[in-house]
Amino acid sequence: MSDVGLDDTNPPTAGTAGTTPTNRGWLFDAVNELYSFTVRVPTNWKGDGDILLDLDCVLPSGQVTGEDIAWTMDWVAYASGEDATKTSTNVTSATEISGTTTAGTMYRCTLNFDYDDSDNPITAGDILVGEIHLTTIASVASVVVAGASMRYTANNAG
Repeated sequence: MSDVGLDDTNPPTAGTAGTTPTNRGWLFDAVNELYSFTVRVPTNWKGDGDILLDLDCVLPSGQVTGEDIAWTMDWVAYASGEDATKTSTNVTSATEISGTTTAGTMYRCTLNFDYDDSDNPITAGDILVGEIHLTTIASVASVVVAGASMRYTANNAG
């Protein structure tokens, strides 16, 4: 994740969590901190299943069972020549903390791009624009996003 997607008004800040080697990334510690990104849907995407965004999140402090890392993502999908300002789709995700953790514990949080969403149907080659932020800080007050990846089912055509 680069600094290109940082919100002008309320960006997450650079943060670290864990010990040597330290996990470095974007520290989200308020619900109004926004990060946006753009990716192209791979041409080898099978086309009949959701695309997943995995966020590798590191906890800067210890947590207890039952607390959640809660994310919200607004997104649009569009093809070349299509309006990029169309109605966005909103999704949320909550990853529950299991057991008592210490600072530096990593969790993978997943957000879903619904391939057949009525406002934003996805086809191979489309551009996905997403914006993420913490939904709440009532449970887990802060998290460092140390990495992100997309998951999808590929066809054999590659």
